[in-house]
Amino acid sequence: MHCNFNGKIKSWCIAAVIGLMVLSAGSALADRNAVVRITSPVYDSNHAVGDNIYLTCSVKDSAGADVSGLELIWISNLDGRIGTGRSVTTNKLSTGIHLITLNATNGAGAAVGSDAIKIKVSYVNKNQDTESTGVVDIDNTGGEGYVVNPMF
Repeated sequence: MHCNFNGKIKSWCIAAVIGLMVLSAGSALADRNAVVRITSPVYDSNHAVGDNIYLTCSVKDSAGADVSGLELIWISNLDGRIGTGRSVTTNKLSTGIHLITLNATNGAGAAVGSDAIKIKVSYVNKNQDTESTGVVDIDNTGGEGYVVNPMF
């Protein structure tokens, strides 16, 4: 911005420069403090091995406006990196209780926000007995059979 008129700096020019500095600082603050939320799946949800699990999120600044241009990385504590982006679909999560973390970083690689949820992925016997006996089918495909605890 050129504000020098015959060796004098106009007061409106100083105000404009200060205004630009404040706007720049505000953008930097919003960039460092994004509100990252995992919107699906819900916390503590149950899923079967092999089923599609849809991971989605929202990323907002402190004023509630959508933030773009961030790298979003989804990670499972059991299986490692799941994928990147605002939405990811996977059917490759192993059995167990997963802590799914979403990390948001800016173009310089600095962390700007994160969120985490817990989900459970279980083996489901597709050949379940249809009667309500309280006992899920015994695996007769070889080896020693087992009974799934219906209270778990």
